[in-house]
Amino acid sequence: MNFSLQPSVYPPEQLRLDLALVTLQRRGEARIKLQRIPTGIDNLDLLLEGGIPVSSVIIIGGPKGIGKSAFIHQIVFENATSKKRAFYINTASKPTISVIEEQRGFDFFDPQKIGYSFFYVDVKIGSEKESQAAVSEKIVKLATAIAPAYVVIDNFKDFRLTPTSYYKPWKFIGQLIKKLIALKSTVFLVGEWEWEEIEKEKGINLADGFFYLMDLGSKSRPRMGLYIMKMKKTVFRPGWYPCGLNEEGLSLSLARIEEEEIAGLIQPHKKVKELSWWERFFQFTDH
Repeated sequence: MNFSLQPSVYPPEQLRLDLALVTLQRRGEARIKLQRIPTGIDNLDLLLEGGIPVSSVIIIGGPKGIGKSAFIHQIVFENATSKKRAFYINTASKPTISVIEEQRGFDFFDPQKIGYSFFYVDVKIGSEKESQAAVSEKIVKLATAIAPAYVVIDNFKDFRLTPTSYYKPWKFIGQLIKKLIALKSTVFLVGEWEWEEIEKEKGINLADGFFYLMDLGSKSRPRMGLYIMKMKKTVFRPGWYPCGLNEEGLSLSLARIEEEEIAGLIQPHKKVKELSWWERFFQFTDH
């Protein structure tokens, strides 16, 4: 494109627009080379330019029983192969066999992958009262042996229960994540939060991507929503998106839920704002 910087010939507004388009084109070319992990949810992959960037740290939050485990299992079953193994670390009180049984009703569940490309391990942090070093060493040792492309820690908030991590849980989690990323793994952290707790969790900033599942409806009329706060090296519009959970797994609508529709149900998150046209062009999150 040949630019003429004469204001009388080339309006400043058009110049800004053309510069934005060129910048987006260049960034688009760079993102084509960026490897992404498909989520198995068509509209979510469309929204995230093909999926989740490889070697990211992704947090999936939400209240108890909302469908977080189904969401992460859908992603992992979509991608786990003999060459790209998945390692699921279960720290919750629920035994792994129960976690697996809960997924059998979904179409994405593939029992042949378990023990072949999808490995589970129980790490009972609260009961064993293991030290930070012991917990980290156990997980990293197992991960090194499996060499996983995907690591899931569910519920990672249980790491607060380790005596040496209680007062600095995010520091401990951050150190563990560094070791897992060094193994070339994409790390998924699943945790139980109420919506009001999110802004108090300063450590969420260590994540490259953040999803939150929540029922935005009422008892008589439930309405499930997926909140997408951020995703590194991805241009998208943050906010709430309608979703549903059935035998096929999680599904998503691209019709974004406007804040006016859920006013009074939840407090808007401080990090979400209405984007200007200029920000829509240049938003390129890289946390």
